[in-house]
Amino acid sequence: LALFLIAGFSALRDQSVIWMIISSLTHALALSAFIMLLIQIFSTQSSSSFLGTLVSLATAFGTGIFVPREIVWQPLQTVFSFMPTYWDVSNQFILEGTVSLSADLGEIWRNIGIMLLMGMLFFSLTLILRRVREREAS
Repeated sequence: LALFLIAGFSALRDQSVIWMIISSLTHALALSAFIMLLIQIFSTQSSSSFLGTLVSLATAFGTGIFVPREIVWQPLQTVFSFMPTYWDVSNQFILEGTVSLSADLGEIWRNIGIMLLMGMLFFSLTLILRRVREREAS
């Protein structure tokens, strides 16, 4: 939205912007599924609030949003590669570094695919956990 307010719809002519939007939407879907899973696991408001803050800040630092990824400890990067944010940030770095669309689209597609698989996994685990809890309650 901020991009459109600043640059207008002319920004959509740039292929890398379109790929960034696709990657960001995929990230939003996968992250929403992860949040649903966390809420299903930690159903009290205080625990979900605490965990939401902790996970979001740790993910932002561990994936290279708040600090350059080069200075993040490699084992920490490996741990956070299990989060969709890591793969979206990777796509943003790839696309940001290209003036024309000379980026390796195969790598971008792979990262988008990983985020989609993560989203499906998180959503499936949410449904399974919900079903188990419903059976226990009845």
